[in-house]
Amino acid sequence: MQKRNLISNPGLNKSLVLVLLSAFFLLLVDVKVEHTPILNETWKAWIPLAYCLAMILLIPAGLMFWTRGGRKLLMFAFGAATVVGLLGFWFHSDGNPLKGLYRVVSVLAATPGPSEEREHKAGDRAVEDEHDSKIAGPHSATSEMKENEEESPPLLAPLGFFGLGLIGLLACLAKFQQVESQTTKQL
Repeated sequence: MQKRNLISNPGLNKSLVLVLLSAFFLLLVDVKVEHTPILNETWKAWIPLAYCLAMILLIPAGLMFWTRGGRKLLMFAFGAATVVGLLGFWFHSDGNPLKGLYRVVSVLAATPGPSEEREHKAGDRAVEDEHDSKIAGPHSATSEMKENEEESPPLLAPLGFFGLGLIGLLACLAKFQQVESQTTKQL
């Protein structure tokens, strides 16, 4: 009786976990690029990088020992992805996820394209900004608010970890494991 080779007959669940390995590698690269400016400013920026690196190391080990505890190890690791995603969502919303969600919903509900009302408001704002900058200088509260809004981190981006974690959990759950038939065992 020969051992089942992961490459020649991986099964759907293991194939899905291999796809998730590539997803975590690409996510590592993307997060590194996006977080580079703030890596020296806060420890929080290192969380997704460390997690992605850990998954890149854990997934191959979990696949090699799939039936001897590797699947359960990966199940816990993918469960941690949901925690990392929710934690990132919390950090990206500055500890106020409801306000962040309100911002996302208001953007989704807005009509695309310029409207007369928005153009009028934008014109009023430009006049106010010009007036504020003459009084308070270039670092007025209005200009700081605009800078903070433009530089705010993407609110929903960390939820990608949550989604990848759920997919990984489904791939590792015992309920969804393929039952090997006698012919497969004999190969």
